Parts: sequence; C-alpha cells; structure tokens
Amino acid sequence: MTPARSWRAALLILLALAVSMAVSGCGKKGWPEPSDSEHVITIAEVSGTLNNGCLFVDATLGGAWKNVEAVYLKYGPADCPECPFTPTASIEFIPGQGNTMLAKGRLSLQACGLDAPEGYRWQIEVANRHAILRPVASEVMNTF
Repeated sequence: MTPARSWRAALLILLALAVSMAVSGCGKKGWPEPSDSEHVITIAEVSGTLNNGCLFVDATLGGAWKNVEAVYLKYGPADCPECPFTPTASIEFIPGQGNTMLAKGRLSLQACGLDAPEGYRWQIEVANRHAILRPVASEVMNTF
C-alpha cells in the first residue's frame, strides 16, 4: 500500500468514526418509558373534603394500581388560587398503614392537624414501586 493510499484509508476511517458518533447522539433523550400499561399507574379521579382540621382524599387509580409504593400529599395554603402551585408541606402515606387504604384501585387517605382558615391547595403524587418509573401527580385541587 502506498503512503497516499494509507493516508486516504485513515482519513476514511476517521470520517466514518465521526459520522457514527454524531448519528449515535440522535434520537429521543430521557428515561425510557414503558409502551404499555403493564407497570404504569394513572390517576383517574381525585376529590377531597376539609372537615374539622382533617383533609379526606379519595382517588380512583387506574393501570397498575397494585404497584403503588407510596402516596405523597403535597399542600399549601389556598391564599392565592391563581398563583403557581408551590406546596409548603408534604406527607408520605404508605398503603395499608395508618390513615391510608388502597383496594381495587380506590385510594383513601386522611391528613389531620390542618387548620388554615383560607383552606388548602393540594395534590397527590403516587410513587411506583418500580423506581425507574417517575411518580404520577394529580391535578391541583382547592379545598376550603
């Protein structure tokens, strides 16, 4: 092989390497998402009532509701309903423990010791036992 030919071959190899590195960076970035509902939890409905300093939350979960690891009640005062939701506190609930019940996709929880006269803005966030799947959050609710 002549020196000009080996130089050309080396250049082609470097060019092919550069192209393959550039192309490998293409595509969707981020964590993998399951394509079916085999492991995904959904929140179909959520409602809550505030009574005597206790917030009672009921929710209907869909999909793989049996995969619920924990439920987080995130809340803050309802003094500015138009403002972006920024919770000031969070309570962790484990299904089957304390004031939490989960059966056949129906979730009920109770948080007491809440005494904001203006009520609360809140949402629930459901963590999946498969840690690679990110938690799913309900819409922000207002309870007075």
